Amino acid sequence: MQISDFKAIVTTFADPGSELLFEKSKVVISLNGVLIEADISTSSGDVSVHEAESLVPASSWIVNRLANLPLLAARLQDNVSQTRCFVSPAAQFLPTLENRPENDAIYTSDAIDTALVALNERSPLETTVLYVTSDAGEGKTSLINELARAQASSFRARKTDWLLVPIPLGGRHFLRFDDITVGVLQNRYRFPFLYWDSFLALVRMGVIVPDFDGFEEMFVESSSGEALSAMGILVSSLDSKGAIVVAARRAYFEFESLKDQERLLDSIRSHSVGFGKLELQRWTKDQFIAYCNKRGLVNSNNFYSVVKGFLGKDHALLTRAVLVRHLIDVAETSSSIDDLLPKLSQSGADYFAVFVRKLIEREASDK
Repeated sequence: MQISDFKAIVTTFADPGSELLFEKSKVVISLNGVLIEADISTSSGDVSVHEAESLVPASSWIVNRLANLPLLAARLQDNVSQTRCFVSPAAQFLPTLENRPENDAIYTSDAIDTALVALNERSPLETTVLYVTSDAGEGKTSLINELARAQASSFRARKTDWLLVPIPLGGRHFLRFDDITVGVLQNRYRFPFLYWDSFLALVRMGVIVPDFDGFEEMFVESSSGEALSAMGILVSSLDSKGAIVVAARRAYFEFESLKDQERLLDSIRSHSVGFGKLELQRWTKDQFIAYCNKRGLVNSNNFYSVVKGFLGKDHALLTRAVLVRHLIDVAETSSSIDDLLPKLSQSGADYFAVFVRKLIEREASDK
């Protein structure tokens, strides 16, 4: 890290109204009311920091001493919801043009592993924007949360150098990205140590990858296109560095308005940005059986076959993750499969309303 970059990044962490001092070979910064003093030196143009008898690269000092990312990793593990009996869905993955110029989607049976590889292999010459799309109830939020927890665990074990930070956008369309992000860090993750500028600096460094979950809700509420403009401003501020993940429902991923697309492209055209898409697929028999086995359901293959015989293999109760979960909940409390399935086939919309109501309640309360 060069001295100019070091000064710019350290400045973003300083307490408001405090004076940041760079004097000869020392740096003095007030961080959360605590005065930090360290010696700095350069070797081959790279900055090193000497504090408390330890000499570390400047980037490592920023990550661990100023940003306190090991604590953030612990908070993510504690506060990001864990999905019970998680099963990774299949997906169609479209890499960025930098990584795959052919522009052909790739089928993957493990979406979480593919997302991890895509973010690990992002180009250092551009900002990577990875869209995660699916219909409602098909596992976007669950996949994001599981990936965030896995990254936090690997970070604490020093197996990776970056964190995925989920930032839910649902119901917050009157706020800007900076207000939402800082609010989530403080209220949800109990981590009051980053300002928006310091958060962006860490994203540019590649040690934080924010995930904006529920972007389509901001877009729908902001019919004039402010949400797209806000994302364009965010991507521009990254200055062709770092990566972000944007989760949105499939119905709103392909924006119909060319004007809205133009706003986004106009705001980023002076920067290098690579767009990729991970389109989650509905569950097939493999994911259904894997989930049933994790739930401890006896004779999962027979259960799938019988339900498929009544409803068909493409029915939502067999293919949408959130509805499969409720189906198994009902199956566990039913006296037998023979008692459950006639209700499903004979009661029509009246019985399916129970499952639809569960989905609506999830959207209203959890999202």
